[in-house]
Amino acid sequence: MRNTLLSALDHNNKSHLITEGIMKTTTVVGILLVVLAIVGFAVGGISFTHQKKDVDVGPVQLSHQQTSTIPISPILSTISLIAGLGLVVVGVRAKA
Repeated sequence: MRNTLLSALDHNNKSHLITEGIMKTTTVVGILLVVLAIVGFAVGGISFTHQKKDVDVGPVQLSHQQTSTIPISPILSTISLIAGLGLVVVGVRAKA
């Protein structure tokens, strides 16, 4: 009887540890989504510069730098913010 009780307690403890680990992960992912959303709102996009060759004739090379921007939509930032806040709330409530 005692072994059965200890086995049940051990199983509940493992289940609690697994649930706590999942909730901790949920909270961390939520925080990362919130940070990504804030960066998306603040920056508005990712810009980078690359060099393009125009002419390459023997020793003569003509090239120019071109700046490209990958826009981050405010809609995507808003979705990321809402999802991140939701995950943080779920993770915190599950711990309590």
